Amino acid sequence: MSAINDIPVQVVLDTEDPNQISANVLAILHEITAHLQKLLSDHQSELIDLMGFLSDGEREALKHILGEGEVSVKLDVLGESTIYETLIPGVWWISHRSIDNQPISENIEITRIPAILKSDDLGIQDGIEALKDQLDELSSETNVMGEQEKDEQRRHTG
Repeated sequence: MSAINDIPVQVVLDTEDPNQISANVLAILHEITAHLQKLLSDHQSELIDLMGFLSDGEREALKHILGEGEVSVKLDVLGESTIYETLIPGVWWISHRSIDNQPISENIEITRIPAILKSDDLGIQDGIEALKDQLDELSSETNVMGEQEKDEQRRHTG
């Protein structure tokens, strides 16, 4: 005889019917609203971890309600990360997957720019050095070309 826990159960929500939204989704929407108010008043960013908390139906309902905005980014660093701003400015949906495409994390970040997209000081310093190296190389090539042009002019005039 099977135990009740052995019976598979799947919750299916009709995302078109607002009466079918779960208490979990409503709680997250209220939390997002409070975090947006903090972002606006105190410039404080917040992160809501969605892993292991929502059913697939709840996750889809939340995605449907928040929608997708105009800004999206895909990163491919030790697996794929997708970041997109929802239709609600300041609310970002962020998913990370491993190299073998397994979900690692799924978050909603309430912020102006997600932390993963911000350049850190070390990266900026590396960029400065790389740009300086390129400028040095370009400057020496320009000087060489300038000297060659001067030599050419001297030969024609001299």
